[in-house]
Amino acid sequence: MNPFLEGSLDTIVVIGLLIGILGNFIPFFPAVTVTWLAILGYGLIHGFNWGSGVIFAVITILLVTGNLIDNVLMGAGARQRGTSWIAIAVSFVTMVIVSLFATPLIGLVAALVALFLVEVIRIRDLRKAFSSMGGMSLGCVSAMVIRFFICLIMAWLWLIWVLFATQ
Repeated sequence: MNPFLEGSLDTIVVIGLLIGILGNFIPFFPAVTVTWLAILGYGLIHGFNWGSGVIFAVITILLVTGNLIDNVLMGAGARQRGTSWIAIAVSFVTMVIVSLFATPLIGLVAALVALFLVEVIRIRDLRKAFSSMGGMSLGCVSAMVIRFFICLIMAWLWLIWVLFATQ
């Protein structure tokens, strides 16, 4: 491959990694997926061998983990505060639907409002409803931090691939 083209493509991969890592601070930005796609791009450009295949498999497991962690931690944060499963489900459905028609940030706000409203109707206690909403918010922040570190680990594994597992 032309060295200039290869260097340009590698630069795009590094930019993709940086976008993925920094994208964790944007609500609902698929940061882990973007990081994985950048690494996949590197693999498609340079090819896979046994060592890089094992590293990429681990990175793919991190991708699945990172994508599941959002829903689990947000729901767990709310559930720890006594939130009903129905309120959590309504919240997630609201988040998805609103995010399709508005920005993901508005989807997050709508999810929290939906959770609050369902809990107010269910338990008729504003303090407990606010507590549920706070639990989901804390779960969201926790998921963001964990996804950030997952992206860093993915980038670190990619660097190991580049330095030690190249063909």
